[in-house]
Amino acid sequence: MNKLFSMDRLIPVITKLVTQSLKTNPFLSDWTTELCNWIQNQKDLVYWSGNTFSGKPFNPRSLKLHCLQKNISPMGWLDQEGKLLVYGEIVKKPNCNRLNFCRIIVRPNQRDQGYGKKFCKSLIEISQKLGNYRSIRLNVLSNNKPAISCYASLGFEIIGTLPNARRIDNKNHDLMIMSLNFPLAKE
Repeated sequence: MNKLFSMDRLIPVITKLVTQSLKTNPFLSDWTTELCNWIQNQKDLVYWSGNTFSGKPFNPRSLKLHCLQKNISPMGWLDQEGKLLVYGEIVKKPNCNRLNFCRIIVRPNQRDQGYGKKFCKSLIEISQKLGNYRSIRLNVLSNNKPAISCYASLGFEIIGTLPNARRIDNKNHDLMIMSLNFPLAKE
């Protein structure tokens, strides 16, 4: 096979071309069914949403209601066919002078291709334009090494740990708190 056209060389090029054409879009209620289908079980739900849907039904209706909360700005990327590719939320915490990134997820069959990192980078750019917020925080399970690595590569630092904060498969897991500070505005 011609090395010029080998799949190992083409996939990064194709991924780069696709992500350059992606645009961060505000939430569309059409996404809820597809997004709910990405969550296959209780473990997936806890990894993705923490305790957000704990003790409540998780379905398209409950997700729509969640996304209508005033302090939540749900966002997503659509692929070239108009299907949801990546989803995440910017949550405003005005009393704390910060934003939170929550419930970031990539379509299962498109993971490990850099979409999550590029999506988070676009959320950071949007966040910097939202007002007088000083930082962005997020929570991630301590055993979710790919996510921790992704966030660290974007400048997030671990600022704390909540021991035994989530229970999955009858085992407690620590929750890492990560933060990214915005540069102070020049006066």
